[in-house]
Amino acid sequence: MRTHHPEPDWLLAECAGQTDLFFSEFLPDKRRAQKICFDCSIMHDCLAYAVNAKITYGVFGGVVASQRIEMFRALERTEKDQCSPIAV
Repeated sequence: MRTHHPEPDWLLAECAGQTDLFFSEFLPDKRRAQKICFDCSIMHDCLAYAVNAKITYGVFGGVVASQRIEMFRALERTEKDQCSPIAV
């Protein structure tokens, strides 16, 4: 079961006002966005929010969409395994 993560206070984010950079499809932009995230005080909250909300675009919490999609899949496998009956 996933934990509820409230939406971060975006006004505290280092990325405030730089949304184009964080939603670019260009790798150099994504790398620059990730560097900004690493100095951000809400980085972990941002990533938790994006994973919980299954956001499949942009850079959130220093993690690009393709990495988060892998996180979603891993979480789904873990949740499925936790719900499966244990063979005795």
